[in-house]
Amino acid sequence: MKNISRIAASAAILTALTASCTDLDSIREEVDSLNGRVTALETVTTALNGNIEALQTLVNGTTINSATEKDGVWTLVLSNGETITLTQGSIGVGKAPVMSVDKDGYWMVDYDGAAGNAPSYVMNGENKVLAVGTNGKTPLFGVDAGKYWTVSYDDGKTYSQVKDADGNPVSAVPAGEIQDPYFSDVKLEGGLFKVTLRTGEELTIPVISGFLCAIEVSGVQMFNHGESRPYNVTVKGVKSTMITVPAGWTAVLSEPAEEKAVLTVTAPAAVKSTIADSRSDISILAFSDQGLATIAKLSVSLSDAPVVMNPTASVTAGEATASTLTFGIAVSDVTSWKYILAKESEAAPDAAKIAAEGTEGTGTSLTLEGLEASTSYVLYVLPVNGEKQGAVASGKNTTLRQVITSYYDIYHAGGAITIDGKEIKKDIYGEAVLMEADGNITTNGIYFLKEGVTATYTGTGAIKNFIIIGDKEGARSTFVTPKNAYMKLNGGGDGTGAVIFHNIIFDQSETSTQYAITVNFNEAFPLIMFSNCQIKQNSAKPIFYINSASRSIKDLRFVDCDCNITSAQPFLSCGSSTATYGKYTVENCVFYGDGTKGFNFHGGNKVKFEEIAFTNNTIVNVLAGNNTLFNCGTIVKGTVTENILFMSAAITANMSILNSANAVMTGGTIKDNISYTGQTNSFMAIYGGKDKWFEGVEEITKLESDPYTGGTFDLAAGKFTPAAEYASYGAKR
Repeated sequence: MKNISRIAASAAILTALTASCTDLDSIREEVDSLNGRVTALETVTTALNGNIEALQTLVNGTTINSATEKDGVWTLVLSNGETITLTQGSIGVGKAPVMSVDKDGYWMVDYDGAAGNAPSYVMNGENKVLAVGTNGKTPLFGVDAGKYWTVSYDDGKTYSQVKDADGNPVSAVPAGEIQDPYFSDVKLEGGLFKVTLRTGEELTIPVISGFLCAIEVSGVQMFNHGESRPYNVTVKGVKSTMITVPAGWTAVLSEPAEEKAVLTVTAPAAVKSTIADSRSDISILAFSDQGLATIAKLSVSLSDAPVVMNPTASVTAGEATASTLTFGIAVSDVTSWKYILAKESEAAPDAAKIAAEGTEGTGTSLTLEGLEASTSYVLYVLPVNGEKQGAVASGKNTTLRQVITSYYDIYHAGGAITIDGKEIKKDIYGEAVLMEADGNITTNGIYFLKEGVTATYTGTGAIKNFIIIGDKEGARSTFVTPKNAYMKLNGGGDGTGAVIFHNIIFDQSETSTQYAITVNFNEAFPLIMFSNCQIKQNSAKPIFYINSASRSIKDLRFVDCDCNITSAQPFLSCGSSTATYGKYTVENCVFYGDGTKGFNFHGGNKVKFEEIAFTNNTIVNVLAGNNTLFNCGTIVKGTVTENILFMSAAITANMSILNSANAVMTGGTIKDNISYTGQTNSFMAIYGGKDKWFEGVEEITKLESDPYTGGTFDLAAGKFTPAAEYASYGAKR
């Protein structure tokens, strides 16, 4: 037999080959008298056993996931995750039998191993030994005290000497020291792993790196009666699976997510132990798109220990939509489980209520539908084993915000619109105006702009409540502040004044002799917020100008906004004012430019801020004016976290996020920020370094490599997504 390269043929070869020798301790005792040959025989036997065992695995119809070679030893990771080795080089002193199977499925052996020699049949008395099928036997080879090969046909219970064609015993250590390799050739070629035995037989196995089904555990898993356990399974390129279990056992494989699945195994309950298999394999038969197959096995055993039932469960949050929630359920020692889903605001049910009113659960994943948007729910699970109940487990998950097709419809119907925690309702702000065509806005009010509509501010009077919302979520409408027109905020001393722009292109780019907004009364205006806005700067004026020691803003926010920095004007300019401001928030925003404009979020070095919160922002090629983004007199509290700052243009000095010119900050959180400039100068958290730090401040981490390599960097479109390892930094889009 010279060629068995086809997989269909190779499945019949060496099907039942296993380790060819009795255990090594026994061999050591038997050959102890061989004076110096003990180690050599052990080397032969070990290598022989390993190679035959590997060949047995390969010809059973599996595929290889990866094959690597070092110093003549091939390490093969199979498609079921099992790792085996082939020793291509010398296996030591001695002659190892080379096994094969003829076309009819009978064992053949060559004890000489010379290429071109015809192998002979393995004989049990006068009968040939069958290798394949249900009646097939696996010869187990050993070495007797006289240095002759022995063979067993009854799983090692009895052994007899191996005889050659002339009836003579076959020596395991012939004259001379023979160090022939077991294989004449082993190589990886064109996606195929090819093995050629010394006698010329060939075996070819496909190597498919994208196909894998591996249970991530080894060894026999001991179970108590009725116990359940989850096991992680790696799955790649798997189209479908089939699971087989011993009698009385159950096993469920979850749907894979990101190449991971969970195999939940449950042992038989005590009452079924008389008909259950106590030790066997649970097998996953996996099929690829190309029709390949592999079998991953989990060896399980049933404990003889007294049965102690302890039903337990755990709940984890999974995927969410505006109306559905998914939970992961892991249980142990259960025969069943029930659940109740309730809003987080509702009272938690006890075990008795779940047992009486709960729904029977199955599997390891549960999806519930028809839920309210933007609502937190809690899933309560009661694990049960027969009449015994375990402790109630629970897990929380929250539905997503509903996609809005018309904010005006919600508002007009009396519903609430919540923008960054601020609730906007008709019974608070009164009737609203729906603008369905381009037009002017001149007065206070609530305005909803239809998609594609542009509203131009032309008012001159005082403003207290002024809310502009793009009506369709995801389609920003436009609000323009033209030449010489600006908003005068007057009032709000009662704490109710609010200027809010949401889902808007805020266009201040026209040539102007005026800023866009000012505070026109001697107090702090309660709230000014830009939410989900694109901001178009003016080249000559800031958005805000408030040069008065008695006028300021209590709460100023830029949230989920984008701005292409084309101007050296700050967003907020306070001149020489010494006023006290409340909280200035910049969160989840993207600011980008060409690296030439000296920009500030605040310009002026005398005002006081109770807090500046700068979190999860993406800054790309924005040159800080006066080398700092927030130039302030005093900052009481600074919060700067998870920002990513990037500069490809040349900079001549270090730049900072915060500058508290007059005093050291007393508290806050400044940590987990990264920067990249590709040059010596970089970004600092606080101008002036440690002299301005409070306890716990962490400096910005300076990266040595571009964080956008492997991500998205589109300066023209303002789209920036860092590589996966930096996914927690910057704005989320």
